[in-house]
Amino acid sequence: GWPRSVADEVLGVAQGLVAFPRRTRVMTIPEARRRLEAVAAAHAAPPPDQGRTEERKCGVCFEEPPTVRFGCGYSFLCGDCLGAFIAGRFPCPHCGAAVVPEHIEQGAHVAQQ
Repeated sequence: GWPRSVADEVLGVAQGLVAFPRRTRVMTIPEARRRLEAVAAAHAAPPPDQGRTEERKCGVCFEEPPTVRFGCGYSFLCGDCLGAFIAGRFPCPHCGAAVVPEHIEQGAHVAQQ
């Protein structure tokens, strides 16, 4: 769960956006966004270790690096396994979105990211 301070701040933003009968000022959307972004930045998870030495592997064959990125941004397949994955009409295992061949990006640069 969220720390109490984060939950309180999010609740405060939600309440600020609602017009109560005796309230003279309702929070603007830009102000709410600024406050939520500040909370997110203050409590963001640390970035992944940029110096990792292990190479990611394809989630199907576990041999090659992933060189295929779905339209949602998730990458976990190598080019050799893509055909079977699309033929099986599987959704993205990360977000569940349909995998649309026209929205797939392929190349060695995907494995580098």
